[in-house]
Amino acid sequence: MYFDLRIILQIEDEFEKNYEIQKWFNKHSRLEMTLFKLGDLNLINSYLDLEKGYRKLRNRTYKDQKEFYINLEQFYSKLDKHYWNSFQSLYNDYNWFNTVLNRPFPVKIALEIGKHLQNFSELIFYISADTIFFGIYFWPRFPLV
Repeated sequence: MYFDLRIILQIEDEFEKNYEIQKWFNKHSRLEMTLFKLGDLNLINSYLDLEKGYRKLRNRTYKDQKEFYINLEQFYSKLDKHYWNSFQSLYNDYNWFNTVLNRPFPVKIALEIGKHLQNFSELIFYISADTIFFGIYFWPRFPLV
């Protein structure tokens, strides 16, 4: 859905763009059940509003057409953000996995232990920073007398 819309928005010819948008709505209509793959209720509602605006576009008034294209651009920006956030969360540790994948077993163990030690040291750092912050913040309220 994302890449199809990205290609459509790059089309300059108005007639071809309208034809591709019609194909896009037919491909991703509610009957195809591809909407659930978006995984975000706001995106699904935005798509349904966009589809309603497209059906209203049959009147072909300039105002409706301009409003539709503004909504289409807004939907694309939401879809773009959602797509890349999902991509980042799915492939977050991909490089680490490739680094460890073809190493000998003892090296894998050492790398994994090193990663766990790094995560543990970050945890200790944040706990220490919070303790120091709250200690300084509450210092005047509780004198040592």
